[in-house]
Amino acid sequence: MDFQIKAISKDGIPEAISKVELYRYLNEPGEAESICRDILAIDSENQTALRLLGLSITDQFAGDSSDRRTSQHTHRLDQQSYPYSPNRRSRYGRHTETENQIACSR
Repeated sequence: MDFQIKAISKDGIPEAISKVELYRYLNEPGEAESICRDILAIDSENQTALRLLGLSITDQFAGDSSDRRTSQHTHRLDQQSYPYSPNRRSRYGRHTETENQIACSR
């Protein structure tokens, strides 16, 4: 018997997002990551899928040097929708380069 993988349609994205959340709650981040990537193949700028992809990847971190980085996806997050994305500046906890130099010189 030959199985075919079902593709997600644009209309099915909200249902797929709910599946991603379910798989994250069930501690299945690999499944959640896969669905996020399927959503992004259809709508590459879907902010919810980008955020959940980053979370799904970090859910898989084990604390060692082989952990993957999420920066390739998080730079596409809309800064207005997600003010704590890594793209924000010192107002949200990141220091500017000048502030880092001052702190390091102390």
